[in-house]
Amino acid sequence: MKTTALVLGLGLLTVGFFPLEAYAQIPDLSHCYATIAHEPASIYSLPDHGGDSLDNAYAYGAQRVDATITVVMLDMFDNPIYLYPSEDIWLVGVGGEFVFCPGGTVADHATDENGMTTISGPFAAGGSVHPLENGMVVLLSGQALEQPPFALGSNSPDINGDLVVNLSDVVLFAQNFGAVYQYRYDYNWDGVVNLTDAVFLAQGIASACP
Repeated sequence: MKTTALVLGLGLLTVGFFPLEAYAQIPDLSHCYATIAHEPASIYSLPDHGGDSLDNAYAYGAQRVDATITVVMLDMFDNPIYLYPSEDIWLVGVGGEFVFCPGGTVADHATDENGMTTISGPFAAGGSVHPLENGMVVLLSGQALEQPPFALGSNSPDINGDLVVNLSDVVLFAQNFGAVYQYRYDYNWDGVVNLTDAVFLAQGIASACP
């Protein structure tokens, strides 16, 4: 009788639980992490990928900095995950009105033998997200890494976030030119909206998703 109960118990354990080895090469969000080369930082984005890359971002005061993001994918045993698809690793804004075209903020390539990849842009994106008030997070297959947002922002001549730069955006810019400062119009993040930003706007006209 005891033998039968033991066999039944082992059978239930086998059915109800997976061996730990089954979790190898499955990302563990509490072990995966990302780093950024410089923060806070801001990038000028366009829906057609025509804006700045993260290695040519702005620090406040219009100073150029490298804000490339490195992502490290690990399983629960801290083993690197090789060839995790780039399209399953992407950036999103926290709050704000940052929008992007399909695949517009994905990683540069699949993870290497060390479980590493980078996100360097340029993004295919519009709208805006403030680097200090909101920031950005890395998602892995739709789930956020378990770490604070990066102090990384983005703004675009696609002011209304419809993923095309057109007359509607020009009107919005003109209506707010000379008004109370707003980050969304300050494309080189120098703390003032002026004719330099108008040039950035003009350069983005007709930009749309690829």
